[in-house]
Amino acid sequence: MAKYIYGVDFGTTNSALAILDVDKNEVVKIFTMPSVLFFPEFQDSTKAFSYLTGIEAVEAYVKNRSKGRLMKSIKSVLPIKSFTYSDCW
Repeated sequence: MAKYIYGVDFGTTNSALAILDVDKNEVVKIFTMPSVLFFPEFQDSTKAFSYLTGIEAVEAYVKNRSKGRLMKSIKSVLPIKSFTYSDCW
């Protein structure tokens, strides 16, 4: 039975996930995506909170004509102690 180790890098520009098969000592797969979040302007309070990540976030931001909140350089924002959910609006 294969055992895997998952490595995550939350980069300022891109984030990555690598999967290592420990038994074979080889990388199985590497996933990368832009480090971007998009929160649509309108949230339906009867549904789960919605957001998009990566390429889909940028596409939704453009499609919605910049209505909503696009967050880049997330590593620079999240550590701020005063950052709250309401900052997304």
